[in-house]
Amino acid sequence: MKNIAMVLIASLLVASSGASPQVSGSTHEQAVVELFKIIGLEQTMLGGATAMIDAQVQSNPALAPYRDVLLEWASRYLTWDTMAPSLMKLHVEAFSESEIRDLIAFYRTPTGNKALTMMPELMQKGAAIGMEVAKAHQGELEEMIAARQKELESDDEP
Repeated sequence: MKNIAMVLIASLLVASSGASPQVSGSTHEQAVVELFKIIGLEQTMLGGATAMIDAQVQSNPALAPYRDVLLEWASRYLTWDTMAPSLMKLHVEAFSESEIRDLIAFYRTPTGNKALTMMPELMQKGAAIGMEVAKAHQGELEEMIAARQKELESDDEP
């Protein structure tokens, strides 16, 4: 159960609720704020945590009694105020201002708008596919972990 909770937390952090990120005034950061607004990143985060928790509960019904706890935890810590500054920094480091403006232009097109509309569903379905593949090979992972644990234990012996 502990491992499942850790996977869920990691998934929420990769996936993941009110104010705009702090903008120092640089045009690069202002462009990132504009991109965030166009793509609806704050709203996506709000729904993303719930969708991820629901996907985890669906794939592992043992988590069902903890759904409300997981949602409360996510709403407390995976918030927009907490994450926006880091997301801003991430985007500024990953994309030049020109590239951010290219993304803004793309997301304003019909195809870009469709991509934004479809992305949550595609991400959720992709996560479900990943869970299915992982579940199908869970036994192999457990064997690999047990073998490594045995190796580590034998290394510890004098």
